[in-house]
Amino acid sequence: MHVGDLAWLFRRFEPPPGHTTALAMLTEHDIVVVDGVPGTGRRTAATMLLRAHADRAHRFQELSTDSGPVSLDNASVAKGDLLLLDLTAVDIEGYRQIQRVLSAFRATVRDVGAKLVIVERHGVRDQLDVHLRQFRVELGRPDPLFVLRRHLVANGITWLTGDWPSVAGLEEFLRTASMRDIEGLAELVSTARDVTLGGRLKAAVEASGDRAAEVEAAISDSPDGRRRALLFAAAMLEGSRLPAVHRATEILVELAEHPPDETPVLEREPVPVQLRQLGATVEPTGQVWFTKLGYSTAVIRYFWDNRIDMRFALRDWAERMAVLPELSAVERDDVVERVAEQCLRVDRPEDLVVLAQHWLRTPGRDLSRQLYRLLQTGLLNERWGPQFRRLLYDWAAVRSLSDRFAAVLTKLCIEVLAPTRPEQALVRLHRLAKRARQELDPVATAQLLALTESDDRLLRHLFDRLRYHPAGSRWRAEFLLFFEAAAPARLTEDRLTDQDLRRAVTNGWSDAMSRSDVPWQETLCEWLGAGGEAADPAALLSIPAEAAVAAGRVGEVYRLAMTWAKSGADQAARVRLARVLTDIVDHAQGISW
Repeated sequence: MHVGDLAWLFRRFEPPPGHTTALAMLTEHDIVVVDGVPGTGRRTAATMLLRAHADRAHRFQELSTDSGPVSLDNASVAKGDLLLLDLTAVDIEGYRQIQRVLSAFRATVRDVGAKLVIVERHGVRDQLDVHLRQFRVELGRPDPLFVLRRHLVANGITWLTGDWPSVAGLEEFLRTASMRDIEGLAELVSTARDVTLGGRLKAAVEASGDRAAEVEAAISDSPDGRRRALLFAAAMLEGSRLPAVHRATEILVELAEHPPDETPVLEREPVPVQLRQLGATVEPTGQVWFTKLGYSTAVIRYFWDNRIDMRFALRDWAERMAVLPELSAVERDDVVERVAEQCLRVDRPEDLVVLAQHWLRTPGRDLSRQLYRLLQTGLLNERWGPQFRRLLYDWAAVRSLSDRFAAVLTKLCIEVLAPTRPEQALVRLHRLAKRARQELDPVATAQLLALTESDDRLLRHLFDRLRYHPAGSRWRAEFLLFFEAAAPARLTEDRLTDQDLRRAVTNGWSDAMSRSDVPWQETLCEWLGAGGEAADPAALLSIPAEAAVAAGRVGEVYRLAMTWAKSGADQAARVRLARVLTDIVDHAQGISW
């Protein structure tokens, strides 16, 4: 997780009952299993437990459960890892399967000096592995008022000591609210327009209630379909200017196949008057806002919940909004996110896929921003995130993928997946980089190299993936990527002395030398040149030298080294480097002079 995200969470975190016990358990045993009632902030508490051990030497990583037990790869755990395993959304069969490998995985965590926090699926405590029950800690519900105050302070809202206002309904709301509900309440307080904290809290509490009946009454009072379309458009585009709201209304009327309005234009009520009757106002800036805080959210939810007969029309409407000229780029992003959130909330993730496919085929338009926001919303969704991660995996290997869409997927890997799931990001970037088979995608390759620049474990994982298939059946792009990842400038002194990494690079060289379509000869010359800049030329050049012996390319390497030595200006230095290489080759063959 990005350090900025951890800091954001920390500023809003109120430790729950049991947090101190859990922290002590993690410190002493390198593992803790936390449980608690849903809605009490278990996942956030688990993340904060790991944050207590975070520093430059420790990497936060959320373990995937997308593939069941095989997701827990013992070989991928390294010293100092801060691992979060969230089992709250895993179905009961998946939970049982993961239990079978947890003890062995925990042993690996302990042996390498990592830290593991498991968020248990609530209500199945008897099914937790018997060896892990001793590490289980029950977390209580944090004081909801303290949680609210922390959120408000973090959002820049303060008050004098002893000056906290008494607000009707607040105590009742907090009594049963989840931590997410309280976060939402704080956001409403932050956006409320009242000048006093009491007024803002009051408006936020009222906005947080169930307003379906209120919206239904407003719709009943507006039997005209055009008026209802205006209500929906104003809610979806709240904060946008009047021309955009009006045009969005007309598009929805068209898509819903509503009969045309036969009333002469001059006899119709002006749009601002219609909006006022619907509880909205047009400000001097031309922006449309509802007078009641949070009312637009209630309207949006009502339409998506109740107008199931219009969901295709609403999806098509969203497609048109992505290119609506009356909207700014930021406003288009916002409406795309609102649509995506509603589609996922009503269990229609396929609508996001349809929108993405349509936008990819929109001629003459660069909809990269909208595609990114759409898929980002899917990837970050707790329920549907695994499905979108799988989609990203599948799309990444499509050979005919456009460069523009590939760039969007690359950005999603780096900005959305990598902070918490770096292994998954690496896998998808690898597929994107090599998808053309013969050549590399330069954007995905650059990001993949950046991801593995300072992470030896991820680099080893990349080398393992590059050798997954036999050398003869690999695409040429795999070898080009290997040479990029194993470039001399990336092989630091520590990496050259890491036996596992050296072995991986040597094996990669040996495989490359077995292929006639891979330009390993050019790369060898580059390595000879890099040897002149290396602190220990022999440590670097011994890699291709040993590979040449293993691949049966000794004669060709000799000739290349001698040709290279004679081709440059500083021949004396080149001859010395070529001799370093050939001497290592001789030694590897047991030849001594």
